[in-house]
This record gives sequence, C-alpha cells and structure tokens, in this order.
Amino acid sequence: MRGLIQSAWVSPLALTLYLAAIAHGIFSWNNRDRRPDLGIIDPPPSASTRALLSFGDKQFLYRLSVLNLQNDGDTGGRVTPLRDYNYDNVLAWLQAAQEMDPSAQHHLFLAARYFSQTSNTHDVRRLVAFIVDDVAKAPDYKWYWLTQAVSMAEIRLNDLPYALQIAQRLAAYNPPDAPHWVLMFPAVLLEKMGRVAEAEAVIENVRAQKQSVLTDDERLWIDDFIRRLHSPSP
Repeated sequence: MRGLIQSAWVSPLALTLYLAAIAHGIFSWNNRDRRPDLGIIDPPPSASTRALLSFGDKQFLYRLSVLNLQNDGDTGGRVTPLRDYNYDNVLAWLQAAQEMDPSAQHHLFLAARYFSQTSNTHDVRRLVAFIVDDVAKAPDYKWYWLTQAVSMAEIRLNDLPYALQIAQRLAAYNPPDAPHWVLMFPAVLLEKMGRVAEAEAVIENVRAQKQSVLTDDERLWIDDFIRRLHSPSP
C-alpha cells in the first residue's frame, strides 16, 4: 500500500518536471537569436565617487579601471567594432585614469595603440588632442607618446600641418632622455610639405646644437638628408 501511495505522488512530480523541461527547451529555441542590449562603455564615476571606490589606493583603482576599459568591448562573447564605441565615454575614462595616476602611461597606450584603431577619424583626432594634452603634464618621461600622436596625425588624419605642430612641440620640450631624431622630426615633415628651406634650417640648427654628441650614424643621416633636399625631384 505504501508503495502505491509513493508512486501516486512521484508520478505527478516526474511528469511536471518533464513538461517543464519541454517548455524550457521550446522557449530557449524560440529565443535563441535574441541578445541582451548590453552597453559597451558607461560614463566613469565622478571624482568624489572614485575617491570612495579607491579606499585610499588610487594606484589599484587606476589599474582596475584601465583593465576594465580595455575589456569593455566583450559583451557576452560578441565582438564590438571600435567605431560603435561611445568615444565621449572613452575619453572621459581616459581623463579619469590620468587624474587617478598622473604619472601612469597605460591609458596613453590604450589611446594611441587601441582606441585609435577606430575608423571614425573624428574620434582619432580627439584621441590625438588628449595625448598631446596629457604629455604636456609630464613631457620629460611621457614624450614618447607624442611620436605616436605625430604618426596618428600624419597617417590616420592625413593632416601634415597638425603633425608638424605636434612634432615642433615635442622638439621644443627637448626631453633629456630622448634620442636626437626627436629634434629632427619637424624637418622630415617640412620636407614632405615641400618646405625645403625650413627643413634645412631645422636640421642645421640640430647639427649646430648637438655636434659634440651626435653619433656617426646621425651625422651621416643629416648629411644624406641635406643632400636629398638639394637633389632634383625624380
């Protein structure tokens, strides 16, 4: 008798579970192509909120923030093109990272090497402006990123005057640990713009100022550059 009672109770439960599994399978199949509307990059928290979130350790919060920023395009296994990012939020996060650790450079790496790959040149120009502004706060050890900004302006923006402006700013900083070619960068761009006399003047000025510390290879390059300036165009 007890076995019959237990069977009477178990059978409805098993049937219920079986029907629930079928219903779940039908529901899942019908909704297999639906994806949640996930945001890519939300705006950063305010400075006061960041101060609370850091718990007194801004270095840790900086590292956590830039790590999350570079991974924000991973929305459930889907690939998000950089052109679809909200660059207002991207730049706000980069600025927030700079404020959290003014001496750090990983956010500059993200700006120059990662987010700059977007096909929206307007956003690339904004990133270049951010890099230029950030480097200005500590040019002696952040100068390298201006070389990347010059390349972005020349190649991605096809804006030689802007690239020249950045290169001239970099040369004016004259960072103590930078190689001498940093000072020659404007001359190369002036040559590309057809401003031969100005290019020669820049190179001769570098040679006059750095004559005692130029390497043999640098002297040979300067001689070849001057010779090329005076050679007729093919």
